[in-house]
Parts: sequence; structure tokens; C-alpha cells
Amino acid sequence: MNGDRRGLVHMSADMLYVHNRLEQWGRWAKDFSSLGYPTRSITEKFGEGGILAGSPRPPTDMSQEVAYTDTAVARLDAMDKNVIRTYYTVWAPPETLWKQCLGIRSFSNFKAVLTRARWRVSATLEALES
Repeated sequence: MNGDRRGLVHMSADMLYVHNRLEQWGRWAKDFSSLGYPTRSITEKFGEGGILAGSPRPPTDMSQEVAYTDTAVARLDAMDKNVIRTYYTVWAPPETLWKQCLGIRSFSNFKAVLTRARWRVSATLEALES
């Protein structure tokens, strides 16, 4: 996620929890390292599983929390999934991220879809973890 934390002030505790889980998932999906380079190639990662590979089994380096979040993101519809992937794996201000998402018409539409997607991830996480 980007460094802009303005929107977090108005989040409920439940949504802040989901946001933090999605950030953790985004860091795993992006595969940050100390220098900003991936530790493994994307093709190597594709062979392991998870949402990036379209596989039902989690990769070996994925924590249980990230695996549940990955499953929740995988169950989203295409537009919600695209917004979540973009928001949590691309390092850019949210005001510019919406332009990278197909089907999103404006920044306010991007924020509305992001909020809806977070709620859907929240519901799926609740079902998976209960």
C-alpha cells in the first residue's frame, strides 16, 4: 500500500483489521525485499499456488493469515479483485491508482469499489476463520 494514511482515520476497527490483513497479503503478493527487488521471479511464484497462480493450494512461504486473505481476494468478482490488487500491490497515491483499473470511471468510484471489496473480504475472512 502507499504511505497515505488519511483514509484510515475514518475506518471502523473491523475495517482497519481487514485493511491490515490486505496490506499483509499485498506485501506477500508483491514480495518486497529490503532493496525493493523480488526475491524470486514471478514465473517461479506462479508455479507455487495462491491467487497469483490461480491455484487452490497456498504456496509454501504463505502464512495461514495470508492464505485466508488470498482465498478471500480470490473469491471477489473481477472488478473488486482488480481494485484490491491494484491498491495493495502498487506503490502509488490512491488518486492515481484508479486510472489503472478497468471499469473504474473516477476516483470516487474507485473508493466505493474498494470499500465494497473490503466488506466482501471481511465477510469471507469471518466465514473462513470461524
